[in-house]
Amino acid sequence: LRTPDYVKQEWTAQHGLPAFTDGTFDIALDAVCSRVGVQSEGVAHNGANQLMIDGCRKLGYHVETAPQAMA
Repeated sequence: LRTPDYVKQEWTAQHGLPAFTDGTFDIALDAVCSRVGVQSEGVAHNGANQLMIDGCRKLGYHVETAPQAMA
């Protein structure tokens, strides 16, 4: 999961870590995700997860697959 912008802004402001908002962190995270094959397409859910997904959709909840390392 990607770190939300508001969290990166907080880390920069409260801890003096500009790499979280100057693009350095995002570039590094992209490189790691690429190297380990992070993706959300092609994820095979187990029975319990699929049941939860189906139930949430029937109730009208928004459901997304969390990106996972697939390499």
